[in-house]
Amino acid sequence: MPISIMAVIFSPEAVNCVFYRGAFDDWAWRATSQSLAIYSLGLLGMALTNVTLRAIYACGLPKGAMLVTSSTVVVNFLISASTMRWLSYRGLALGVACAFTSGAFLGISYLAKATGKSLKIFNLKWCAKLALSACLLVLFSIAYKFLLPYPFGRSTIAKALWLIGAGVLGVSVYGFITLFCRLQEWKWIIRSIKGED
Repeated sequence: MPISIMAVIFSPEAVNCVFYRGAFDDWAWRATSQSLAIYSLGLLGMALTNVTLRAIYACGLPKGAMLVTSSTVVVNFLISASTMRWLSYRGLALGVACAFTSGAFLGISYLAKATGKSLKIFNLKWCAKLALSACLLVLFSIAYKFLLPYPFGRSTIAKALWLIGAGVLGVSVYGFITLFCRLQEWKWIIRSIKGED
């Protein structure tokens, strides 16, 4: 989730640093950064879909995997086709983001129903802690952009250092807040570092 948030917030600067030169003009810069921001909204859904599909296959439910995969194709097509007229190329990005997110939720519900087990994820307490972490990450990222403006007229190295600073700030803030909130993920990370399974 922190990568998605930061990609949305810092997409104009990232695209400017990497691509803005030569024939890559202002329109291409705006179009690419808008598309990156919209695609980034679906990163969490893509990760969840990937994990969910692996769990579905591990449970020996290939029909469920086919259902989830087919649903992402259908949702992508429907949203892309229905939004391209008024969103143009951004409609394609929105279709992909929505497809992965809906596929994740469909996969999770299918897995819970097929196994007869409550997956006990997305409980209210966990979601509240995650929402707090996300909100603080957004606030700190916007403050960074406001207090330390992106060096548009400077060298690529200066721009890259600015983006690295944004990344370090984002990782630090998100890591500290999630650790402070005692999110379950930190227990998994610590166990992984210690080599415990």
